Amino acid sequence: FKSNMAAPVSDHKISGMKGEGKKYPDFFLKMFQFIDEHSVVITIHLLLGAVTIIFSFISLHVVIVSLLVTCVYMKLRHGTCSGAFKLPGDDDPLGQISRDFPVIAHKGGGHCGPENTLTAIKQAHQRGVKAIEFDVGMTKDNVPVVIHDSTVNRTTDGEGEVKDLTRESIQTLNAAAHHPLRESFGHVTVPTLVEVVELCLQLDLFMFVDVKESSNSIVAPLLQLFKDHPDLYKKAYICSFQSHLIYKVRQADKAIHGALTYRPKQIYKTATGSLKQGLSLWFLLIAPILDTIYSWMFQRWLWFICGVKVILLNNNAVSKDVVNYWKERGIELVIWTVNDKQQQAMFTEVMNCAYITDCVGACPNPLA
Repeated sequence: FKSNMAAPVSDHKISGMKGEGKKYPDFFLKMFQFIDEHSVVITIHLLLGAVTIIFSFISLHVVIVSLLVTCVYMKLRHGTCSGAFKLPGDDDPLGQISRDFPVIAHKGGGHCGPENTLTAIKQAHQRGVKAIEFDVGMTKDNVPVVIHDSTVNRTTDGEGEVKDLTRESIQTLNAAAHHPLRESFGHVTVPTLVEVVELCLQLDLFMFVDVKESSNSIVAPLLQLFKDHPDLYKKAYICSFQSHLIYKVRQADKAIHGALTYRPKQIYKTATGSLKQGLSLWFLLIAPILDTIYSWMFQRWLWFICGVKVILLNNNAVSKDVVNYWKERGIELVIWTVNDKQQQAMFTEVMNCAYITDCVGACPNPLA
């Protein structure tokens, strides 16, 4: 079991958690060693344990047995049940986001131009934006491209899953096809991740790279991206709903800064959106239970295991108590997506939080 921290693991203190200021025993931290990127396996075991306790009134040893089963699975698959877990590093933070980047352009400035395109980023930069959020998916030939949805249908003049299209074919599509001001933009291509990163570095823009791809195939290109562009270590956060991806990236390179994205009923909303793709109905029925478990894990220790210092939180889940809860744990919140002017003022002036917005400056978009 290896720790990124200088102090012995058994002496580590988790600031802000229950029992703050007390040393956590070895067995507690070793429990974290059971966690692997196979979050589905762990969730199933926890769910089985919870259901057994609720309906059969059996003691907590069921959960412990479930964790042991998970450990055996990891032992068989990886040869070890430790070494995957990494504590947050002691590296210096990138700075206070609410102070340095209070306004962050959503989808590369999606109301300033066609979302997630070089054109939108340039337009947002001209309006004074200092930070950009954009989304990343993977093509059939394993090239990371900047696009929000799993399909190209909504934003381009093409059809199909991003994962089923090659880089060459996806870049023939017009990313401005459905934008309200499409006539003024002409043909705009779907950019690759490298193209967007290089433009943002050229414009001195800070980046929130929101990874939509859920498979581990995205990890290697992200790691290579940082090796090829060392300035990214001080200019970007890797963000995702997929906690196992943040975990894997931080596991491989602790110098990369990660952020978790969260919204209430996250699993349920994903399930309802996936039913059209053939996801079975039974998963939709248990999704609320999984959401309850995931929410508990997220607030208690998932952020700690992933080694993040920033959480991108949906605006419907924000309150002063929530902000204080995370502040006590050394976590800074970035709120999404905030387009209402009064809400923007409340988050920046009252709650001292940065926010992500679709429209910045004097935006002419009729959707703003």
